[in-house]
Order: sequence, then structure tokens, then C-alpha cells
Amino acid sequence: MIGQDFFGFMEMINDPVPKVRQTVAFVYYKLSEFVPHLIFSNDVNLKSFIEKCLAHCDEHQTIANLLVGTLKHLFINSNKLGEGCNQLLNPYFNSIFEKLVGVMYREDIH
Repeated sequence: MIGQDFFGFMEMINDPVPKVRQTVAFVYYKLSEFVPHLIFSNDVNLKSFIEKCLAHCDEHQTIANLLVGTLKHLFINSNKLGEGCNQLLNPYFNSIFEKLVGVMYREDIH
């Protein structure tokens, strides 16, 4: 069920209403925590998911905190999933690291 609506839902992070983006960021966080295999299921899902997380990390502190946690869950769960999932993150490591370093120095991020 989630897999069928994945891309439609992914686009909701671009909604003009901040509360919608915050809710979607929370769902991203939970997806990365509980069903990471859906994100890692193919390169298109993973690329889209990471790009959207990175694009919205500069927003309100609640959204930024959730998306930073989402990226953390991706790395943690890639090791747990094995099967080369952690290697799927290699092409994105530099861009994720650069974004996290930038976000890390915001006073409103914990």
C-alpha cells in the first residue's frame, strides 16, 4: 500500500503550507525508521527521498530536525538491512555531509 503511493506522497514535501511540509517531514522520519527497505528498494526511490530531504533541511527548525533525523535513520538502517544498502548511500555521502554540517551550526537545531 505505501509503495504504491510513495512518489505521490514524496511530492507533498513541496506543499506551500508549512504545516503540511512539517507533517510530511514527520512521515519521512517514520518511513526511514520503520520501513527503510521501501526507500532502498530502488535507486529512483532513494535518490528522490534524499534529494527532497536535502532540499528542505534549511526550513523551519521542526522540519529541519525531522529531516536530519531521517537522514540519520537512513545510515543506521542501511547497515541493519545489509545487502549492500550502505553502499547505495555512497554517491550521496558528500552532499548529505555538507548539508548536515551547514544545518548543524543553526542555533535552532538540536
